[in-house]
Amino acid sequence: MRLQFIETSRDRLDHELIWGAVGLAVGLIGLLFPLQNLHIRCVFRGLTGWPCPTCGMTRSLLWLRRLNVAGAIAANPMIAGLAVFAAIYVVYAWIAILFRTRRVRVELTKRWEPTVVRVLAVATVVGNWIYLIAAGR
Repeated sequence: MRLQFIETSRDRLDHELIWGAVGLAVGLIGLLFPLQNLHIRCVFRGLTGWPCPTCGMTRSLLWLRRLNVAGAIAANPMIAGLAVFAAIYVVYAWIAILFRTRRVRVELTKRWEPTVVRVLAVATVVGNWIYLIAAGR
């Protein structure tokens, strides 16, 4: 695995511009609309009686909006972590766009690295699901 710092060009996809715009739009929607008034029932939980791996997502995001990281982690640690990472990435993306800096890219150099990334992603979802079940969410 290696980090690369690349120059932007017209023939390359500008991930920072795309995800910076998406992140900004999602952030504004989250701030402007009253998410606490949503009363969405989890279909998976309704059918099985067990929480799905994303149960508690709305509560987690509402806690983060109030800057209560502990409450967000308690509601759903995976979603809280992803939301914090996404916020940091959006800030980086807009800094890169506004100041026209080089873009950071991660390159998987070994044949086995994509498999490790996939296994870690699945393990994260399963671990989060086990936490939600054990916590009685």
